[in-house]
Amino acid sequence: MKNVAFYTLGCKLNQAETAILSKQFSDAGYGIVSVNENPDVIIINTCTVTERSAAKSRKTARKLARENPDSIIILTGCYPQVSSEEAKSIAGVDYIFGTDEKLDIIDFVRNFSKQKKPQVRITKRDEIVSIRTGEARFLNNTRAFLKIQDGCDSFCSYCIVPYTRGSSRSVPAEKIVEYAKKLFDSGYKEIVLTGVHIGKWASPDNRGRGLAYLLDRLLKIEFDGRIRLSSLEPEEITDELLDTVMSDERVCRHFHISLQSASDTVLSRMNRVYTQERVQSRIDAIIKRFPDAGLGCDVIAGFPGESEQEFNETRKFLQDNPFSYFHVFPYSIRKGTEAAGFTPQIASSVKKERASVLRKIGDQKKLQFAQKWINKKVSVLIEERNSSNKMSGFTSEYLRVDLPYEKDLLNSMVPVKVLSAEKEKTSGKVV
Repeated sequence: MKNVAFYTLGCKLNQAETAILSKQFSDAGYGIVSVNENPDVIIINTCTVTERSAAKSRKTARKLARENPDSIIILTGCYPQVSSEEAKSIAGVDYIFGTDEKLDIIDFVRNFSKQKKPQVRITKRDEIVSIRTGEARFLNNTRAFLKIQDGCDSFCSYCIVPYTRGSSRSVPAEKIVEYAKKLFDSGYKEIVLTGVHIGKWASPDNRGRGLAYLLDRLLKIEFDGRIRLSSLEPEEITDELLDTVMSDERVCRHFHISLQSASDTVLSRMNRVYTQERVQSRIDAIIKRFPDAGLGCDVIAGFPGESEQEFNETRKFLQDNPFSYFHVFPYSIRKGTEAAGFTPQIASSVKKERASVLRKIGDQKKLQFAQKWINKKVSVLIEERNSSNKMSGFTSEYLRVDLPYEKDLLNSMVPVKVLSAEKEKTSGKVV
């Protein structure tokens, strides 16, 4: 029996697609191993959202090819989709597939073999019209990522993703329900709905049915677990969606907003389609329904031309709102995007300083959010045993809690009393 190993970089959607590949290869008779176990085939699922992630994809491919000279190296995903010539120059790579071909690898090549030069199969962006998905196989049986959508039509000025993933396409509701039911029946306790823009999910029958409809369909399944939404654009957080979440406690009280900036002038240069006022109205709508919700966001620090005043508009917005955490990214030039040509570019030292300021606010927000749960009872999905001989997991609100280790409680939802909250960890006990 041949063995295959997977190495995944980047987003939750990539993780979901690697899990689909894992199921395909397992069903075809391959053993699933790690990259350190002399695999016959190594599939590298790449990322290219920033120049740094593209460089990491190249570095990973070179390293794995060098360390596994007899393994068949397959490079797939977003990096080769937009940098195929560069990808072909990486020594040791045997096959290169784009994003549209990723989930058809095993159909394209039944008998993998070492190649003198890479075999390349990449569909141009404008020709990507279908959506690929399938059943998934994850290494653990606690949390699963379920692909519901792919592609993007927004063309934000800083983002390469529309060029790597094609136009927005949605997986039919019937397929999503089928795969979700199989995941729950297999023992998974949490399913994370993922895609490039899950809020753009639309019923293929063109009846105007969106994410709220899909969520309602999923909630009709009988399951012992919960559903979590991944990142949402502000305008995608509709009252209908919030009311659907509110209707069933099996949907996590956790919302992650793709914010990027809270300055209207910066948002305009980013080609974002909302204003700070609109974001505020959506946050108010969330907190009105879910006062204790976990509320996160993504923020870019030092976007080209960002003035001190514009930066302070974002800083104040983050400070004034009840966020429980946020991810801060110093702006990174990405060749092929509109913003790469914007002037003036912000000095690296300034971007670093601004990111540091926002992260400190984020640390304070995270601690304040955790402290509000002290002496309260929460439900925690126990996911793992950590290096400190503790076990940990997340609440519906995306609060990670550490507990004394009990083997029998892994992959179960348990009632927990939160005892303490410090900068690095929140601790509790099973009650």
